[in-house]
Formats: sequence, C-alpha cells, structure tokens
Amino acid sequence: MPPLKVLRSSAVTFLHEQGVPLETIARIVGHSGTQVTKRHYLSISAESVRAELAGIAESLSGGSDRLSDHRPESTRVGRQRGGDVDIE
Repeated sequence: MPPLKVLRSSAVTFLHEQGVPLETIARIVGHSGTQVTKRHYLSISAESVRAELAGIAESLSGGSDRLSDHRPESTRVGRQRGGDVDIE
C-alpha cells in the first residue's frame, strides 16, 4: 500500500481538479491554512497538463482563444462565475 502522504496528495489533487476550493480541501485534510496543502500535497495530474497543452495548441493554430473551452470538465478548477472558470 502507498504511504499515507501519497494517498493524501492524490486526494488533494483529485479534489482540486474537481473544483473544490483549496480552503475546503485544507480543512478536509486537517490543515489550518492553505499554504501547507498547496506546497506539500497539491500536484498537477498528467491528464490536466495534456488538456491544457491541447488547448494551447488549438488556440495557437487559430482555434478558440479561450483555453477553458478545450479542457475536459473533470480538469477545470477554480470557482464558477457566470459560466466562466477562474483558475486560482
């Protein structure tokens, strides 16, 4: 079984990619603030990186100028406001 820190890091990353605010994630894992959560537990998944790069490539080739239009729903993070996603 993977070490506890690996499992916690995976959970933090998954929750963040699902759009759960970092403040909420920090509380879930027992941190009083977001700095430790962000610095030691939050990672960027390979799927998120691929989706971002695909969006950039399409934008550069004359596609949509909004990167968020190209990311799968599961990789969008941040707070929802009026249909747009603000990356934190």
